[in-house]
Amino acid sequence: MIKALNDAYDYDPRDGGEPGVDGCNGCDRSTFLIHEQNCLWCGAELDYKKCSVCEEVLGQGDQYNGGLCGYHAHVFDKMMRDD
Repeated sequence: MIKALNDAYDYDPRDGGEPGVDGCNGCDRSTFLIHEQNCLWCGAELDYKKCSVCEEVLGQGDQYNGGLCGYHAHVFDKMMRDD
């Protein structure tokens, strides 16, 4: 299944393509569909889908920011350090 999935979502970054499949944070397999925002292997979905400040679409890497995009998480952290 994983090989078929990767073949179906194959891309070449030299052509300006974007990956369609990513490694899943839940099961650690390359079965997380980026566009669908879920994993075909374990069924994991994102807890936070949009930034609570700017409504930017969040990815798996943003899930540890508590509902904030990378930019707003950085601004919040900086603000907390400056207090």
